[in-house]
Amino acid sequence: MTLKPSSVSLFPKMLTLPVVALATLAAIIASQAIISGVFSLTAQAVHLGFIPRIRILQTSEDNPGQVFVRSVNWLMAGLCILLVIVFKTPGIWLEAYGIADYRDHGHYAYLFTGSTCARCAIAV
Repeated sequence: MTLKPSSVSLFPKMLTLPVVALATLAAIIASQAIISGVFSLTAQAVHLGFIPRIRILQTSEDNPGQVFVRSVNWLMAGLCILLVIVFKTPGIWLEAYGIADYRDHGHYAYLFTGSTCARCAIAV
């Protein structure tokens, strides 16, 4: 099995460790943001009556917005484990991301070209 070059190989050898450390920190921050957002959205959905009542723990006496939802935590952990099992190799992860990234950028490129061509009166 041959490994394809990763994005880390784009940097000089002496920067490999700092780039990996930076990417790891970015992943940690992003995952914390997702977890906090899911907990907050779940709490709001319960308060608005969109989902059945579940146990929501306040983690701070000073900040009522800091909540922990044990059932949602276990659900997210289970989904993460399921994703790792389904996408067994890193190549499949990259392909899935590539498709999502391509669709996202393709959509913007289409919008940009369509609006630009409309302003310039160029037929597409």
